[in-house]
Amino acid sequence: MGDAVSAIYEDREGLIWVGVYGLGLSKFDPNTEQFVHYRHDPENTLSLSNNVVSAIYEDRNGSLWIGTENGLNKYDGHTFTRYQHDPNNPQSIISNWILTIYEDRSGEFWLGTGNGLDRFSPLEGKFTHYQHVSTDPQSLGDNTVTSIYEDQTGTFWVGTTGGLDRFDCRNDQFTHYTTKDGLSSDAVYGILEDEQGRLWLSTANGISRFDPRTERTRSQPGAQLKRAGRKSGSHRPSGSSSGNGKAC
Repeated sequence: MGDAVSAIYEDREGLIWVGVYGLGLSKFDPNTEQFVHYRHDPENTLSLSNNVVSAIYEDRNGSLWIGTENGLNKYDGHTFTRYQHDPNNPQSIISNWILTIYEDRSGEFWLGTGNGLDRFSPLEGKFTHYQHVSTDPQSLGDNTVTSIYEDQTGTFWVGTTGGLDRFDCRNDQFTHYTTKDGLSSDAVYGILEDEQGRLWLSTANGISRFDPRTERTRSQPGAQLKRAGRKSGSHRPSGSSSGNGKAC
């Protein structure tokens, strides 16, 4: 296995899944201390779509989702099902560059990509797109989406390289928070929520604490914690939190 680890995830069985830059996906069993490797095979459409793995996530049904630089993959324990952008299909995934994967309380997936935010319904097999539109101030703040989080009230937060967005799924509108509002950087890599409902943001220039109730921010520049979260490159839903909010 190579040295450049781009994503890591522990599944419910205690197995460690590792994305190694350019070398695909590896599964490590701590009991046997053995690795199993999964790599892209140009001759096999049921193999991993790309060897650059950027995100790993296990859903509530036990399926593994792998984001790469060339599409989203669902692994059922035997084969990989690919979801890739098709310019002739407006309901296909918006971009093949998958940066983060999030499953909400209702079981739908939210994908941060290099070209916007996607909402994916596994049952329908279609993607709904959200992108930055320069003429629409209530559209997504930036198309490079690096983190997604659903707080205890059911509110969705989206971290981008252009700041933090609050998403109102009732009207598909985004409210933006940037360095002008006190963030230490506009590049938000990770989002965590504390017991008081405050959001802790890891950014390109330190850590920021944002209070959604007061919209006040406290920042600590220089203290970097890239991709804050339970596991790098992947996020579990906050459905276990005690809140009255509803999923989008």
